[in-house]
Amino acid sequence: MERIPAISGWHWIKQGFALFRRQPSELSTLFVMYWCLNLLLTFVPEVAAISWFMLTPIFSMAFMTACRDIEHDKRVQPKLLFAGFRYPTWKRLLLLGTCYLAAIFIAVLAANFLDDGYLFQAVADQINNPPAVDAKAPEDIRLLKSIFVVMAIYLCEILPLWFVAPLIAWRNLSVGKAIFFSIFSVIRAIKAIALYAVCWLLIAIIIKVGSDTILQLLGIEYAEVGLFFLMPLSLLMTIVMYCSYYASYTQIFGTPELPEPSGELLG
Repeated sequence: MERIPAISGWHWIKQGFALFRRQPSELSTLFVMYWCLNLLLTFVPEVAAISWFMLTPIFSMAFMTACRDIEHDKRVQPKLLFAGFRYPTWKRLLLLGTCYLAAIFIAVLAANFLDDGYLFQAVADQINNPPAVDAKAPEDIRLLKSIFVVMAIYLCEILPLWFVAPLIAWRNLSVGKAIFFSIFSVIRAIKAIALYAVCWLLIAIIIKVGSDTILQLLGIEYAEVGLFFLMPLSLLMTIVMYCSYYASYTQIFGTPELPEPSGELLG
């Protein structure tokens, strides 16, 4: 099995920026629509988190399809937000979403076991009696450590699923076969994926430090102002991350062909 060189991880990010530059307003519109949809779901807290994990593979295919269209010199349309539902394999994508949901559930249980139940108790206390957050308080530090453990376990669980969603949608594979091929593809590209993650971490640090430095030079101390500057940058980086994810897929499996996803919505 030929392995993907580590430098490919950086090339994916560069290709993600290149894809974004070709249709920045269209991709931004698509992402804002997705963000607004998530915002609507928060009005029903009981189902918001569950639906987010279960629908992630379907909506990720919206951005993958948009990147495919850009590569084929097609204009990205807002209707692509629901492109994942128009693939004949959308039910398999939903099944993959249940795998994501199970992964976060297992991660939370594991983290709660490791910290002797502190995570559940702290979250319950935050919900029932939300105190003022103090990042230096020992209790808050412990809670942040528990959340970090949850995210670390979750990322390790879903890493083998890196290519599963596009393999289901574009290669018409079953969930089991898609996971099988994704695992071996991740092994093949593990160095590139590691560099990819490190580069994105460095980019995030540079953006945070840079924005804080600019605000200090301007004499602005309000956290809300810093958040105002970071929000559009975070939006931009998230879109580019989707585009770079598409680049990682195409290097290994090739550029997916047109036409449009077949089938009616939810058909």
